[in-house]
Amino acid sequence: MEKIVEDSRNKYYFINLFRAKESLHIFNLLTRYKEETKNDILRELLDILQLGDHNLTVNEIEACMNGMQDVTFSKEMSVAAKMEKLCLFIEALFRNRNINYRKSDYTIPSAITSKYSVANFGGFFRIIKLSKEKEVMDAIMTIYSAQNRLPLSEEVLLCNSHETDIEDIYLILNRWFKSSANGKLNHIFCIGNIHELPFSVQSKMLLRIQEQISTMAKASNNHAKLVLLSGADSNSRLLVEFSQYVDSNFKLLPHKYISAILKSYHGNHVKYVFSNRTAAGKTRYILKDIYTNKKKYKRITVLEDSTIRDTVFTLKRTVENMDRKDIAFHFSLCPLVPKHFNSLFLNFLFG
Repeated sequence: MEKIVEDSRNKYYFINLFRAKESLHIFNLLTRYKEETKNDILRELLDILQLGDHNLTVNEIEACMNGMQDVTFSKEMSVAAKMEKLCLFIEALFRNRNINYRKSDYTIPSAITSKYSVANFGGFFRIIKLSKEKEVMDAIMTIYSAQNRLPLSEEVLLCNSHETDIEDIYLILNRWFKSSANGKLNHIFCIGNIHELPFSVQSKMLLRIQEQISTMAKASNNHAKLVLLSGADSNSRLLVEFSQYVDSNFKLLPHKYISAILKSYHGNHVKYVFSNRTAAGKTRYILKDIYTNKKKYKRITVLEDSTIRDTVFTLKRTVENMDRKDIAFHFSLCPLVPKHFNSLFLNFLFG
């Protein structure tokens, strides 16, 4: 089973947008796709397939199904046949979609971007060693802002010791490895907080990157870039073994430019209300804003022991119960936000 999944991920690009459990769920939904149930199935498929592209629509999924010569997805098929059929469906759905890099309404002066561009890195693999963990997000914003765009969800993985496993690592490394052959040469793949990874995961990651670098170095074509970011001045195995790839000239973009980009971003409507003291009127401000804009309201409190699974389930259930109307989600954050929530909030911001 694992060998079949690995071979499929090495053969196709877009199956690497989904973890094994997500892929299995997609296949099981496709086995239930019938004329009398298709509307419900399409909606469930959309919820999970939008992990690959948040602009995906129900009509596009239905058109893809209608365009396939054989839409028979059966649980009686062999594992290899199931995986091949699923890969062909996902490839057909995503392959011809335009790459829409998201931009902000604010453009950094060209004289500034030239100083911070990844074009200055040289090569297709680099490591950025930062002195503070909180600088990782600024580094990610620097990398993409210097390209006058924002990151796509498939380009970034923020690691944490709580949830990140080797499957997450292999998926983004496979996307990097196969990006050039799939028209994604301008992608920049970032894996942040590598210092959070356990030694065993770093060891497997090290071997995979070494194999991929060796193969890519022998090829004559250009490659997309992979950047690893360490948010602590540590001597992790990746930093030690890849010391020759550490970029000592990298500088963070001045924060005024990062702030200007985030404030002008015209994607999802995200507002931040913060104060350095309690009872400062944050909730009052939020509720007034929601009332003024006539939004439905849902408060979600994020505590130290909160999980992404429960939070996403709450979001989904709320949207369904409110008939997908305009909803304002109020995330009330405790002083110590769980590190694994960084990835979720990153997707909220750029998704």
